[in-house]
Amino acid sequence: MKIVSYPSPNFNERPSHVKQPDIIILHHTNMDSAESALKRLLDPESKVSCHYLIHKNGTIYQLVDEKNRAWHAGASAWKKRDNINDYSIGIELDSLGDVFTSDQMESLVFLINDIRTRYPIPNTQILGHSDIAPDRKDDPSEHFDWEYLAEHDIGCLPKNVAMLKEIPPMEELEKTLHSIGYRGEKTKVIQAFQRHFRRRKVDGVVDLETASTLIVVEGLYSLYFKIPDSK
Repeated sequence: MKIVSYPSPNFNERPSHVKQPDIIILHHTNMDSAESALKRLLDPESKVSCHYLIHKNGTIYQLVDEKNRAWHAGASAWKKRDNINDYSIGIELDSLGDVFTSDQMESLVFLINDIRTRYPIPNTQILGHSDIAPDRKDDPSEHFDWEYLAEHDIGCLPKNVAMLKEIPPMEELEKTLHSIGYRGEKTKVIQAFQRHFRRRKVDGVVDLETASTLIVVEGLYSLYFKIPDSK
């Protein structure tokens, strides 16, 4: 699959302590066309960019070299890290957040697999923008098909969730969310978790299904190799 070079001026070097990217962040452009998104991502005045943009027709554009720091995540945090731009590769999907085409999803699988031939990015580190910035972002939205990625061994999505008999105390659930990596205001964090792992109802309310899914996801995350937190 061909990747089209479309260089953006909006990047800088990664901090010296970051040896290589180890997180992939997925976004949707929330613009009416890929052409409009490219125009903004290439505009020096916008001060935003990403490493890759995937058109609805499946075309992959590379805007920033992976070794450099693109400006896609903004104020963000995951586990003990802030400024996730420092560590990540950002992928924008040409979408308003409502529809993601089959061509686009196929190209995304190809691209992530290609990136992972260069960097050992674990499934626990393939995240949505709302995961790392729950207080202010909702992309790639609850309509994004994380299940499709899971079918291709991408991401960390539970296949089966056994229902708990009762909802654990909120304090315990907050600790569980934090242990996975989430940081932010409680209701927004719960919404971000639901948007990724329980997409059918994103309301920020911890019901039995959300609590049960949360416990299973924490167990899955504990099985994966954990990237050491950078100082």
